[in-house]
Amino acid sequence: MGYNNGNPIIVQVVDTGVDANHEDLIDNMDLGLSRNSDTQKMGDPTVTTIHGTMCAGIIGARAFNGKGVRGVAPFVKIAGSNWLGYQSNSEIEQAWTKNDPSGKIAISSNSWGIRDGILINGIFEKLMRYGSENLRIVNGKAYGKLFIKSSGNGREEKQDTGLSYISSNPYVITVSALTNENKYASYSTPGSNTFVSGYSGNFYHNSATIATTTVEGNEKLPTWDEDTKKNYTYAMNGTSAATPMVAGSLALVLEACPTLSWRDVRYLIAKTAIQIDKEN
Repeated sequence: MGYNNGNPIIVQVVDTGVDANHEDLIDNMDLGLSRNSDTQKMGDPTVTTIHGTMCAGIIGARAFNGKGVRGVAPFVKIAGSNWLGYQSNSEIEQAWTKNDPSGKIAISSNSWGIRDGILINGIFEKLMRYGSENLRIVNGKAYGKLFIKSSGNGREEKQDTGLSYISSNPYVITVSALTNENKYASYSTPGSNTFVSGYSGNFYHNSATIATTTVEGNEKLPTWDEDTKKNYTYAMNGTSAATPMVAGSLALVLEACPTLSWRDVRYLIAKTAIQIDKEN
């Protein structure tokens, strides 16, 4: 479940920060590997919006604590990043590579697109390649940090994730979204670079969606009557939800088989994934 004999698998959430004091995340946070891209300091994944905290809960909300929900890998460690609120080339380099020179982080979960004109696309492949060749170090050997990326939510606008350079290079696993009926989510951006899909649902008012953590006291999304403190929601969706679901699943794979290379992981996905909607 991510515990890994007392040496938990570490999953990075590069997003809008993570509520590190959340009752269902606090025991799984790795503050030493978390970064605030505003102050450019480690140890503080201060939130800018609720998005990153929802992604973190899907990956690693704590199990067996009598609280809230349970993540896919409920005993991983979460390294939070609020890069999405303070985007720059230098800070994505910090988040993906420089803040972890020892290669402790196994997986980077990235549920976002990019703002046109701000970032240099080529840096993404350069940094992913570096991480794939030099990071996730196990017993002194690098097996490759995994970069998981959402395909986007632009299907209804006729977008194609194959046109996104960051989602098309060899070092990224691009994730699209499914409903509980095993059909593509109505918004999930298609493209030949989609490598695998995860569950997210359409929208909470017309389909099952994902239950997860949110910033404590949040009132923007629906929750259960019992959640009087408003720390959770059952309405998370988008490829933003599918991506951490894949990241959490791969954390379990790496716990079971820690010496799989990044290429081995891609091979396993390609070899074992099931085509569930053959008409699409």
